Amino acid sequence: MLMKQTFFFAVFLSTLFSLVSCSGSSSEDALITEDSTDQKIQVDPVEVSWQELEKDSIEPETAIIFEGYIGDPGSLVDQSNGGIVVPVYERRNQKAGFELNLFIPLGTGKNQIKELPAEFLPTDLQIFADDNSVLTIGSKIRVTATKSETILAGYVCADVIKIESLTGDFDPVVFADAVMLTAEMMNDTALHHVYCYVDGKLDIPSIVFAYTNEISLDLKNSSVKDITTMPIRLGEGPSTMNDFPDNYTSADLILRDYLGKEIKYKSTVRLYGVWERYTYESSTPGTFYLEEIEVKK
Repeated sequence: MLMKQTFFFAVFLSTLFSLVSCSGSSSEDALITEDSTDQKIQVDPVEVSWQELEKDSIEPETAIIFEGYIGDPGSLVDQSNGGIVVPVYERRNQKAGFELNLFIPLGTGKNQIKELPAEFLPTDLQIFADDNSVLTIGSKIRVTATKSETILAGYVCADVIKIESLTGDFDPVVFADAVMLTAEMMNDTALHHVYCYVDGKLDIPSIVFAYTNEISLDLKNSSVKDITTMPIRLGEGPSTMNDFPDNYTSADLILRDYLGKEIKYKSTVRLYGVWERYTYESSTPGTFYLEEIEVKK
């Protein structure tokens, strides 16, 4: 029913994103032995939390270690400087709020990223870990990198040294950090983004609009009256839904929670994600970016 979008490659040199991107040019040289096949790090890296990264309290040229998830670099990707800047997020399925911009050099060797074709899908993004395993959007990773100098406030960059693949089950302990979203928070001009949750019941709208990889469902009995719809990712994994056939009924609304279990129709759910305020004038102050779905008991 829905047409999936093709993402297009574009090289651009003078954009705001390129100003805040990592260079990947020289900071690695001081930390890696050039004549070592193992490329051993000469300075002990500092393990840092996401709170420390967001505060931007780490000095440039510092070797750091952190864990996170590979994000979607979007439809405009600059490969002209010999690498690609990939967003890394703290949580699974996160696509808004604070991110770290990680510069990864082009190539097919370990700790490199495969060059993208002129037209590509998100699944075409392939990153080679330190053990040469292939990672992509959504993969959990442990990164050793060099912190870059901050050019613009709110953007933290780093140049990759080593990427390690991490496995393991999703830990719902992250939900404890989420706060209940309120109308007051949505209208707070000093609040730029916050990890939060909204409660309600998801249902099929009267008109189903075709998006690239998601469907916007009605959110009934919403705990935030201003949020009446919720885009849900299409797929087969956790916190996703099935696509609709051409002639669909309520039985075709198949949703999954954060564990990948099917959700009974009209169940009350808690939706975790990021409320992010727009930086431009709009009829609405911002939007809620869904990450995980939990059935309320």
